[in-house]
Amino acid sequence: GPDYIYEVPFGVHLVDVLEEQLRKCLPASLIKDNPPKTMWLVAGSATILNALYKIFPECYFNVVQVGKTIWEDQLEPERSTLYVSDQRFAEFARDQPPYPS
Repeated sequence: GPDYIYEVPFGVHLVDVLEEQLRKCLPASLIKDNPPKTMWLVAGSATILNALYKIFPECYFNVVQVGKTIWEDQLEPERSTLYVSDQRFAEFARDQPPYPS
């Protein structure tokens, strides 16, 4: 078909596209000079998580599932711990973090 048409796959798990966009948005110094050693991340489809795995290959991820099931094949178990919350993403959190959210 024409070059301007792109079929978006069901589930929109476009890790490579998201990785490219995140690399453009994140400060280069964060990626190259001072990458995080540990990151906490709320995850649904695990698309953002999988893009961040590629951007920060040495980072350890604490992943909080707040709705949709995150399956084992969506995680890198040697680099992640999965926490399953009994609260949904849009709910007001019972325990608030020590910073504005």
